[in-house]
Amino acid sequence: MSALSIPSVRCGIVQDTAGTPTVKHVNIPNLPPTSILIKTHAVALNPTDNKMPASFPTPGALIGCDFAGVVVAMGSEAADITTVRIGDRVAGAVHGSNRLDHESGAFAEYVRAEADLVWQVPNHMSWEDAAAIGGTGHGTLCLALWGEMKLGGRPESPCSVENKEFVLIYVSPLGLACRVR
Repeated sequence: MSALSIPSVRCGIVQDTAGTPTVKHVNIPNLPPTSILIKTHAVALNPTDNKMPASFPTPGALIGCDFAGVVVAMGSEAADITTVRIGDRVAGAVHGSNRLDHESGAFAEYVRAEADLVWQVPNHMSWEDAAAIGGTGHGTLCLALWGEMKLGGRPESPCSVENKEFVLIYVSPLGLACRVR
């Protein structure tokens, strides 16, 4: 792991025994080979950040999904799967309130994310705007396309369906529009 000066603990918002958000110091997360560590500059609030702890209390789990910040460390294989490097501005999403991984969660001073699941934030974009785009929106889009609209293809095999449907997804400064043809 290559890293800048990183403390051994971070301040984060974790669930207490009832799932209630509590500010607490927790260890800096382990950094698997394909992960990166980000110094958080902004987070976004999503309905799931409240619903998960309320519905599925997981004591000790970090809360929060969407984030933006600066890469401060990279796992041993992360540079092989991304163009992101230490010092880059990035944004993305992690699985907050994760029952299986209490180190995951965006509401902390440092966030661990998979290197190939973040995007580089342009210098002209604010931290807040980048966090608002995060990654949860992309997940919601996938749920809409495949869950609700029942479209057949998948990102890993988009041409594997007989009755192909084309979808135009247009992102404008005013918002997102989606049309199926």
